[in-house]
Amino acid sequence: MVTNAQFPEQMESLRPCTQLYISIDAPTREQLKAVDRPLFPDFWERFLTCVDMLKAKRQRTVFRLTLVNGRNTEQLTKYVELV
Repeated sequence: MVTNAQFPEQMESLRPCTQLYISIDAPTREQLKAVDRPLFPDFWERFLTCVDMLKAKRQRTVFRLTLVNGRNTEQLTKYVELV
């Protein structure tokens, strides 16, 4: 299962699966807004909530980093902070 971490209520109720991925397309609020053009005004809070929820899952979980040179690679240390 792969998610963009925008639906915390669904992640909370998700039954265990083989692997649960969160795609991390950018390491900061500003970059995520520029890269993803989110639907929700609270997109960053939703994202962080899902990242926190991933820690509590008792199954195989993965952060999938999407790196595009010149678009979201300027702040690589911010990815480290998220992980």
